[in-house]
This record gives sequence, structure tokens and C-alpha cells, in this order.
Amino acid sequence: MDERLVTSIILVTRGGLDYTRSCIESIRRHIAAGSYELILVDNGSDDGTAAWAKEEPNIHVIENSYNAGFPKGCNQGAAAASGELILLLNNDTLVTPGWLDGLKRGLFSDSSVGAAGPVTNSAYYWTQIPSHYTTLEELDQFSESVRQSADSNPLEERLKLIGFCMLLRREAFEAAGGLD
Repeated sequence: MDERLVTSIILVTRGGLDYTRSCIESIRRHIAAGSYELILVDNGSDDGTAAWAKEEPNIHVIENSYNAGFPKGCNQGAAAASGELILLLNNDTLVTPGWLDGLKRGLFSDSSVGAAGPVTNSAYYWTQIPSHYTTLEELDQFSESVRQSADSNPLEERLKLIGFCMLLRREAFEAAGGLD
């Protein structure tokens, strides 16, 4: 796994400014500056999301005047991305210490893997795990305990990933023709 690979993190928003702020704060807390770029595609939010993001450092903002939808927003973000890796991330997601390294381990576990996704406290298709935290500190501790308990078998092959957080090789995203 090449630690120098830049990850282009794409957030597609439609409202949810408070969620977006929290998500970006968690990204900035848990990833080294310079190892990622942040692209926010705003789908016509009326709560000031795009204006806020434009004032923030190191966020590339793409502003749609209407709700173009999640797939188109992801494709717009990917077209603007310069990273070798593309990460699609919902703006209501909080990331934890080591999250991106874990996804990269999964992605680079085999050359045939095109995408990797994590477990979460709220999703479908066998990605949801029971959780028991109420603060950000407890979330970080919980995520560390999950990582430690999975050390013996941290990866599971899936034919389908839930798109709330998905790391893709750029060539796999492009070979698929983006999202439809």
C-alpha cells in the first residue's frame, strides 16, 4: 500500500450544514493534511452549506443550482478529482482514527479489488454492527475496539457495498463509467 497516494474525498450535499461541518471536522481530525483533497458537491442547498464551504480552507466546491442527485454529484466530484483514489462519503458520516488506512488495506489486499467499504452503526446489507457510544470520544474508543477485535479476520468479500463511505481505485470508477 502506497501511503503517498492522494485520496479525493467527495461529499455530495443537499442541506445538512451541521452534519457537513461535523463530517469535515472528523476528516480533518483523522487524516494527515496533504494526503487528501476534499471536494464538496452541493445540490442546491438552501441552508448556506455551499457558502460555508467556500469560506473554509482546502475545500473545492462545486455548486449546482438544483438537486442533481447523488450519482451525478459523485460523478461531478470524481471529474474534478486529482487523487489516485476516490472516496465517496455521505455528509452525515463521522470518521474515526485509522478509518482511511483500514479502507486502503482492504482496497489493496488484492489487485482485483476495486472498492472497499467499512462497517457502521446505521446501514443495510450486513454492514451494520451494534454500537454503544454517546460521545465522540466513546465513538473513537468503540471504533478502536472494533478494529482490534477484527484483527484476525478484518476483511470480508462483498459483491455489493453501501455507498455511505466507499473507497475506489480511480481506474475501477472510470472503467465502470461512474455512477448511473
